Amino acid sequence: MIRIPRSLKVLAAAVFTGCASPQAPSVPGVINGTVLRPRSTEGLPRLINTTSGLEVRRWVIQDDPNRIGAALMKYWDPKEVGPARTSALRRSGLRFVRVRADQVDALLAELGLASLDVTAWHGQIYDWRRLQQYWIGSGGVEVAVDGRVVRYGPGWFRLMVRTWTVQMEDGLYLNLELLPQFQPPHAPRFRKLLGDRTMSGEVFASIALEVQLEAGFAYVLTGESPQVQWRENGDRSEPPQENPPPDSVGSPQRPADGSSKADQRSLAAAATIGELLFVGQTQPPTRNMLVFVPKISTPLFPRGQVAAHSLSAEDGPPSAARK
Repeated sequence: MIRIPRSLKVLAAAVFTGCASPQAPSVPGVINGTVLRPRSTEGLPRLINTTSGLEVRRWVIQDDPNRIGAALMKYWDPKEVGPARTSALRRSGLRFVRVRADQVDALLAELGLASLDVTAWHGQIYDWRRLQQYWIGSGGVEVAVDGRVVRYGPGWFRLMVRTWTVQMEDGLYLNLELLPQFQPPHAPRFRKLLGDRTMSGEVFASIALEVQLEAGFAYVLTGESPQVQWRENGDRSEPPQENPPPDSVGSPQRPADGSSKADQRSLAAAATIGELLFVGQTQPPTRNMLVFVPKISTPLFPRGQVAAHSLSAEDGPPSAARK
């Protein structure tokens, strides 16, 4: 019997250990600008499941504010992102509405015939990605931003997005971040070639939106004039905003910020970022809508949460949205 020296056994073990397949690298998540790396990879398959992530439906419909407002108010679920954030979005021409996922097609029917209805799968988005954009030519355009009028152009107004699955106390949700940006046409490109993924241009943090999307619901984002009040064909209307535009109040007094009536008229006449991104300049005018649909595989839910979702689906929509 041939004896193998102990030194050779140790060497062979080291060689085979070094050739073993490495463990899957940890996938970083980013929350509020902070990169988080999990201590272990045990729970990663649940969070980065390829069947879970963000689906986006894009609609283009005829621009009819009364019909659009009535349809969205009919199916609107009253859970909000907060009155302060809702008011900030509205002042910039953006409306964000939650509806039941099983009522999305009924909502589209209420909105009227869509000239475009496409669905795109985005999954998990860890780096900022362009979702919507509008080109400003060399002539420029006056835009209402944070209560003042600023002239922009040339360049792109863009809506950037990133999203990933997050674990909350009561289960898994899809964390969605939306950030409007203005990008000049000649932005330096060498940074991208060097792997720099930071966002360039001007970002509008005052109207950024971060919200946890819940499975079983869809979230509609569109543009609308701040002066337009949505009302359902009934008694219900959208919640009042904290600081409505002076024109919608009709008060003859001087605005609290000290601006003149001429300044307020100029502000009301200027386009908002939301209107630029979502209200088409065609004839007849059109309206763009983005519908965010979170997809979270059932096995990812804790048993209690699966039961709760099944029960709520059987019980039907909340009383405020039941039709």
